[in-house]
Amino acid sequence: MKTSWILPDRAQTGTMLLDLGDTTEPLHKALSLAKLPRAFTLGIPEELFQPGREQRVFYMQYARLEAGDEAIFSASLEAGKDVGGRTVVLTLLVQLDAGEQIRPEFIKECYRPNSASDYAKEILNLVGGQLDDPNSSLREMLDAVRRFRHWKTFASEMLRRAANRPDWMKKKTSDLDSDYF
Repeated sequence: MKTSWILPDRAQTGTMLLDLGDTTEPLHKALSLAKLPRAFTLGIPEELFQPGREQRVFYMQYARLEAGDEAIFSASLEAGKDVGGRTVVLTLLVQLDAGEQIRPEFIKECYRPNSASDYAKEILNLVGGQLDDPNSSLREMLDAVRRFRHWKTFASEMLRRAANRPDWMKKKTSDLDSDYF
């Protein structure tokens, strides 16, 4: 299990930086983006930023990668504004080897980037809380990962406008009986 953080680009440099714990590198150099499925978003899809929302947007994803049994999990949180007033996001990336799963003890031991420590702490608290709650979006998503082994991408929120939609998305209404969309 390997963790890293996609840092918010508050200065609008145009380069996404990946904090690896001991170093910070441009995302495209530190992570093979070609391995990621098209439906896997680096951050939060724009459609989730609704006007007038009262809470910060929190979005989670899970994807099976083409290379064997590897997978990637991400948790992203709205993390303030950049110099131009646009919303920026902090994202936790967890690369999982075959058979590895996200567990509460892992979340408690995860490092936080110095440049966004408060937001990182909030992400880890949200993920940890959802792992402890059997009715949470995260537990529902991880259950779908176990049940639908032939699907590659999973998301904690329903996306209606995305060009590349995840195979599984959390339902917004409880009266739907099917996991198929």
